Amino acid sequence: MSDLCACWWPFGRRNSERNSDGWSPSPLIQARTKPIAIVQGSPLVEQACRKASFAALYDLGPEIGSGSTSTVHKSTQKASGKVFATKVVSAAGLQTPGVADQFASEVLALKRCRHPHVVSLEDAVVDENKLYLVTELLTGGELFDYVVKRGTLGEDEAASILSDVGDAIRFMHDQGVIHRDLKPENLLLAKESPVGFPTVKIIDFGLSKARQTRDVCASFLGTRGYLAPEMLKRRTYSEAVDMWAFGVIAYVLLCGCLPFDDDAARINSPNASKKFELRFPSWARGLSKGARDLLANLLQVDPRRRYTAAQCCRHPWLRGTAERSSVPLSSPAMLGRRLAAARATPSPPSRPSSRAGPADYAVLDNDGRARPASRRKNSF
Repeated sequence: MSDLCACWWPFGRRNSERNSDGWSPSPLIQARTKPIAIVQGSPLVEQACRKASFAALYDLGPEIGSGSTSTVHKSTQKASGKVFATKVVSAAGLQTPGVADQFASEVLALKRCRHPHVVSLEDAVVDENKLYLVTELLTGGELFDYVVKRGTLGEDEAASILSDVGDAIRFMHDQGVIHRDLKPENLLLAKESPVGFPTVKIIDFGLSKARQTRDVCASFLGTRGYLAPEMLKRRTYSEAVDMWAFGVIAYVLLCGCLPFDDDAARINSPNASKKFELRFPSWARGLSKGARDLLANLLQVDPRRRYTAAQCCRHPWLRGTAERSSVPLSSPAMLGRRLAAARATPSPPSRPSSRAGPADYAVLDNDGRARPASRRKNSF
């Protein structure tokens, strides 16, 4: 996760009431209001957060994660005794240009995105020289770790997870929010050892964009391996970049590897189709026709032809009206090696470590039939 440790959003339930804009902090304690120096000149922070004494509202517990500009703690709400996860940006972290506004953007995006599969915002507080973001506590860990621990993941379970996440993205886009950093590390399980299929939630809206209109974006940001072609072309883009990243996530769940080389080099239009030719590893030849069709429509180089979140949610494979393969993911050893390599070689938060080794691929034709293709070093 960008700027965060994997454990930072474990599980709890918010205790807030809605006001006219759909959100308000729990009115459990009337906290003292006073001038806050760090928000002077930052109207976005003033809009996103309330000024209050954090210590009067919460007990800050042990640190459970950290990043370059923030730490994450368990915290207990004094009035209710409920436990939450709290991201703390200190005065030192606020010395980094743009951090305060990025924090505020995350808060504003979470206020818009009240959805069962988006991490729930409880409170956002400015107190003297610190910023506090209080959210529900999610204890299940990263989706990627869950797949590695299971060793296999069938199409029914993958479809259940993707259907939930896809609906959250649909709602997010309806609210005018683009996440811009969707990846398995930013999908957490609500709790450990779930009964049945796990409940997964989207986290880390630090790079998100909450748009007032249907304007386009131009900032080049995100994580290697999940960047859409239009972003790599350094062109303006829309919420379609999230659908590309969602397609990569779907591919990872079904195939156990990234679909394309995970570099962030600038590309030109003639090279895009060749670079992003859809291929499948030899161990994933048993994927159902419906799964292949969904991936082909999500990993579409032209954003105008790429599935929207609404189209994705209507896809027969996700809805359960198309046949799904009963053959589970058959590359747990490769997934384990990928995870071990990533943990042994730390990398910057927004840049995943390189993949472990080559794998044989097949190219998917439009009719769903496979033909031989070159070898690529992008498997887990």
